[in-house]
Amino acid sequence: MKMQDCSMRFFGVVLAFALAITFTMPLFAEEPDVTTSKAAPEFTMKNFKTGKPISLSDYKGKVVIIDFWATWCVPCRKAIKFYEKLYREKYKEGLMVIAVSIDQRDSKLENYLDKRPLSYPVIHDPDKELMKKYGVFKVPTTFIIDKDGKIQNKYVGIMEEVVQKKVEELLK
Repeated sequence: MKMQDCSMRFFGVVLAFALAITFTMPLFAEEPDVTTSKAAPEFTMKNFKTGKPISLSDYKGKVVIIDFWATWCVPCRKAIKFYEKLYREKYKEGLMVIAVSIDQRDSKLENYLDKRPLSYPVIHDPDKELMKKYGVFKVPTTFIIDKDGKIQNKYVGIMEEVVQKKVEELLK
């Protein structure tokens, strides 16, 4: 009886390990070639708030922050507050922020934006097409794109001071 218990535990550990490896393999996949100083991948997607299409190329000549986030992500919600404040302070100087929500359901995103409206465009990417195009594996992930459309920085996590400094440098 004890031998069976031991065998079952061993089997459970091996199974858990195998499942962990299987489900985390995409996390270790090679990222697409989205590196700094390269042109940011172009996209045209629907603005969630207005329903009108927006393209990255619409903002050529501006410094653009693309923020990949989700309503369920606590650090993302903190970053959204920071980007809203930064956008309000710097949009007249040429800053644009585009929020890319990876939430699965429209209703979650709509409820969030009803309670906390944003001044800048929000794209809904439930199929994670844009996320894949930019090589994003975690949220929040932020890209800073210069006035020429080139990626200057990619940040994973919240980097308020660093992002603000880089934006101010690029707006000069």
